[in-house]
Amino acid sequence: MVNSSKKLGVYNPNTNPATIDLNFDSAVEWMMKGAQPTDTARAILSYKGVMMKKHLLGGVAKGAFSEEEAEKRFEAWLADKEGKIQAKRDGLSKAAQDKAAAQLAAEKRSKRKESSRISGC
Repeated sequence: MVNSSKKLGVYNPNTNPATIDLNFDSAVEWMMKGAQPTDTARAILSYKGVMMKKHLLGGVAKGAFSEEEAEKRFEAWLADKEGKIQAKRDGLSKAAQDKAAAQLAAEKRSKRKESSRISGC
């Protein structure tokens, strides 16, 4: 058995959401050839749509639907996925703005209390 490793992309979990740079076509090609990813790699490939594309291409190979139909289904799935990712980014951005506004309000209250305490002496 030959163990062939090829770099298909880069994963950075330190960003929110995690940054994934993937050579999509190469990943699909390897999966179609029978590559067996680790659980972590499978989760990343699934998140990026490689597993969905493989599933749809399997349906085309079996004659369940045409390649055009598979592409249409994949594009619909991808659009839905992008909408979910954008909603998460928007939610994170809003949370950061709300946190900054709360910190600013708390700082203003603290300064007013300090100012009234000093002027009251």
